[in-house]
Amino acid sequence: MAPSHKGPEGGKAAPALKVAGGLVLMILLAWGVKWLHYRLTHAVTDAAFVEADMVTVAPLVAGHILDVKVKEGEWVKRGTLLATIDQADYQAAVQVRRSGVKQAERKRQQAEAAVQEARAALSLARKEVNSAIAAAEAKLRAARSTLLLAEKEERRLRALLEEGAVSQQQYDEAATALAQAKEALNAAKAGLSRAKAQEERVNLALERLAGARKALLVAEAALEVNQRKLDQALLNLAHTRIEAPQDGVIAAKFVNPGDFVSPGRPLFSMYDPSTIHVVANLEETKLKGVKQGQEVDIWVDAWGGRKIKGKVALLTPAAAAKFALIPRDVSAGEFTKVVQRIPVKIEIDLPDGMVLAPGMSVEIGIARE
Repeated sequence: MAPSHKGPEGGKAAPALKVAGGLVLMILLAWGVKWLHYRLTHAVTDAAFVEADMVTVAPLVAGHILDVKVKEGEWVKRGTLLATIDQADYQAAVQVRRSGVKQAERKRQQAEAAVQEARAALSLARKEVNSAIAAAEAKLRAARSTLLLAEKEERRLRALLEEGAVSQQQYDEAATALAQAKEALNAAKAGLSRAKAQEERVNLALERLAGARKALLVAEAALEVNQRKLDQALLNLAHTRIEAPQDGVIAAKFVNPGDFVSPGRPLFSMYDPSTIHVVANLEETKLKGVKQGQEVDIWVDAWGGRKIKGKVALLTPAAAAKFALIPRDVSAGEFTKVVQRIPVKIEIDLPDGMVLAPGMSVEIGIARE
């Protein structure tokens, strides 16, 4: 066979390929060492997602939706009107309750007037009775004084008559005066008894006042009940306006004009972008060295794997499986050991211009101590 001859180009290509291959091998080796070192010093998982504190907006009263004021993705301020419920029935209820309050107020005013009238009647009765008793007592005292004088005069003239110092006629006049004084005393006593008997008027006036006060308490209680019913009717009317409970973004809309809604039915779902965070479902075998406050690397899929920073805010004190709709039950004896995942909440240092939405996928690496 004729000896083979290599051209000059072929002879130079072989060493170049070897050098290039060596460089590639060194790069791969360096990358592999770096990759292995990162995973030995960090807890890494791709089971991580962007989350936010979602708020579900639901009505407190039932009715038909008249109109919806916002769209999905729209930013709203707290108190912004999101939707309205037909107010016709609730306005009618308010009118009925207002009428009830007016009637109850009239009855309360009538009862209060009756109390004032009863007080005036009691005051007048006391004044008249006290005046009559005072006058009767004054007459009684005067009658007693007159009787004492008449008795003394009758005794004096009787002694003088026995001595013959006065005539029979003079004595008879004194005796007659004494008899009249006794009759006047008896009349005064009877008058005092009649005056004291009038105290029953005061007792009756007191009873009427007590009854009027009781009626006033009943009227005031009825007014309070009707006022509370009116307040509730006004509150129900106000609840026909569905307003944003906080600043945030409307993430989802579950209602359209014409829908009938009932209390508690979700109408909107919204969140405040300032509550954006990451929840990483970290395997329990990777928790060693992971603590609150540690730095976290976050790669965001939606931004081409761009890395941002964060820190561990909370390690959930229970495995994610415990919050499943149907938790696993191994009490019957069936058991297969499965590595559980622990939700880890991560706060984000979000760069300017970067927008994240709940549900986005990310990959995280938590620096171990």
